[in-house]
Amino acid sequence: MSDTPTALAFPRSQLVIASRVAGIAAPIDGPTLGENSADVIAGVGAATEMGMTGKLCLAESHAATINAALSPGRDEISWALAIIERLGSDGRNIGDGSDLPRLARAQRIVERSRAFDAVR
Repeated sequence: MSDTPTALAFPRSQLVIASRVAGIAAPIDGPTLGENSADVIAGVGAATEMGMTGKLCLAESHAATINAALSPGRDEISWALAIIERLGSDGRNIGDGSDLPRLARAQRIVERSRAFDAVR
C-alpha cells in the first residue's frame, strides 16, 4: 500500500467513523515522511479533509508547520465568535434548523483556537 491520499482514504475514514460512533474525539493522523514542508502541509490538508483533527510528526521541525496548518485563521475565529454571540453560547437565540449545526461548528472552532492559544 502506498501513502498517497487516495490509498489512505479508506483507513482514515474508518478511523473517523469509528471515533464518531464511539463518541470520542476525532483521530490524529500518522506522520508525513520526509523533511519537505510542502509535503507536511499537504498531508495535514488530506487528513483534515477526512475529518482528522491532528497529525503526528517525526521531526521536531514539522511541529510548527502542523500547528499552523491546523490552527483556525483570524477570519474563521471572527466568524465563530460572531455566531456564538448572535446565537448565544447555550443556543438561546436559535431561529432555524441551520443554526444549531452552525453554532456547534463555531464552538469547535473556538475550542480548537484555544488549544492553539489563538483565543483566550
